[in-house]
Amino acid sequence: NGSAALTFNSTDTVYLCFVHGAGIQQYKEISLSVSGGSVKPPVETNPPSGDGTVLFGNEIFAAGNFTIYDEAEAPGTITQVWDNFGIEATMNNDWNDNNGVKTDITKYVAGNSGKTFTLSVQAQNWAWNGDSGVNKVRAFFKVVSQSGSENEVEIYNGPDSEDAIDEEGIVTVNGSAALTFNSTDTVYLCFVHGAGIQQYKEISLSVSGGSVKPPVGSVSVEAPALGSDGAYYVKISNTTASAADIDIYTSGGSFTLNSITVEAGTENQSVKIPASAGSAVFVWTDKMTPLINKTVLQ
Repeated sequence: NGSAALTFNSTDTVYLCFVHGAGIQQYKEISLSVSGGSVKPPVETNPPSGDGTVLFGNEIFAAGNFTIYDEAEAPGTITQVWDNFGIEATMNNDWNDNNGVKTDITKYVAGNSGKTFTLSVQAQNWAWNGDSGVNKVRAFFKVVSQSGSENEVEIYNGPDSEDAIDEEGIVTVNGSAALTFNSTDTVYLCFVHGAGIQQYKEISLSVSGGSVKPPVGSVSVEAPALGSDGAYYVKISNTTASAADIDIYTSGGSFTLNSITVEAGTENQSVKIPASAGSAVFVWTDKMTPLINKTVLQ
């Protein structure tokens, strides 16, 4: 723990550094805060994207949540990487059009049929370049009915050029799609790419469009909305078994923090926020998990 005054020019690059002589080092549970006068909030991070209710983030990468997309035609194994904040799929075939992974997200999307879902995830491999251009990654929903019929809804199919691939072989996947399903359907989120080794990390899925039903066993926040009294409000739900501490940051001419406790079983609690048109709103849990990473009010 430490503090320091920092002065720099707008054209400078600022690094945060950790140095120790050890050959193996790990760092975790980090936070950086700023104080002193009017504070400028950080630029939007990625993920999540979109102004909707965040249904899940990197916790979806927990062991056992993801499985191989097509075990019959393109078998493989999945391991956790990035300190359990990502997964790696190692396929039996160096290349197969059906190589990929999937996860059952039925419990997260339940009650929100017909709404728009926004995905953000980082996809990494070293087989983007193909004979006829970029080998694209597909991100899509697969809806499976009780009778076994399947329907795919595409979220992303790219990238379209090598410019979207960084020096570490990472493509940031961003996309939205309207999704309709029945209450008895099973909904999967799928990533498919031909590469024999694939990694996925930094994921979020959010939903927007009308009144949103939060997933069971979660804390969720609807994007800020203007109330009849002319003030802005967020609606917070807590369907977990214990109270949750929430931090709401608003920025306009200044940066304001509101910390509140939302009791277990709360659904759509309206919380007034000190914001106006043009303000940016960030909502985080006390674990620094974004519920709304940034919404710019109109």
